[in-house]
Amino acid sequence: MAVFDSGLGSLSLVGPLMRATRGEVIYLADRRSYPYGAMPVRRLREAVSRSIETLREGFAPDAIVVGSNTPSLLVPEALGGRTVGVLPPVRAAARASRTRSVAVLATRSAARSGALARHVRQETAGMRCDVARIDASALVDIVERTRFLTQRPRCVEAIRDTLRGPFERRSIDAATLSSTHLPLLRPLLRRTMPHVTFVDPAAAVAARVARIVGTARGPPTLAVYATSAPARLEADLARLGMPHAVSAL
Repeated sequence: MAVFDSGLGSLSLVGPLMRATRGEVIYLADRRSYPYGAMPVRRLREAVSRSIETLREGFAPDAIVVGSNTPSLLVPEALGGRTVGVLPPVRAAARASRTRSVAVLATRSAARSGALARHVRQETAGMRCDVARIDASALVDIVERTRFLTQRPRCVEAIRDTLRGPFERRSIDAATLSSTHLPLLRPLLRRTMPHVTFVDPAAAVAARVARIVGTARGPPTLAVYATSAPARLEADLARLGMPHAVSAL
């Protein structure tokens, strides 16, 4: 199967996908298109279509994961069949909340979109729950630039600046990590906001993909590609403790 994103964010999906399917995972970091969250929908649609076509023509994967909430919400026509998106796990967060007040942490364009508003309504139908849609683009950028590995005090400050105000005002005690970059910040998020439950969509996505492609006999394998600066991504992987060769695509 293949998974792609505009950067290294969807690496948070790789481990769960490999464990669930025990098959070959192809990861494409489309860094030429970073960040998805700042693109007009027309350009986002073009970038997503290009990545899907590249993966299908080059690898014929048995499933493709659009590993980002932003295109999964804003370009839903790209999904279906064996092309799977990643959507904010709002219902899971609502169930985890004691205060009935949760946050969706997303990119700017996703947070402001009608598509996310509709998804929230669907996920909370029949539930008494207040949902804040929060632009977490600054935190996504921290991950993409791997600053959370080398500038932890500044990252903690950025987390507080982005989240503390709305979380305190609305008594939020559960939040979705609705950019796949954000699970890589989980240790810092937990340290900064220990009373908040952060819900990661990765396990649910991996289970869904496993139902589509089945489970191989393993061992699972990983191949990593980048549309720009593969050497930089290779260095980033090493800093993340995931050393792996990266090829240009």
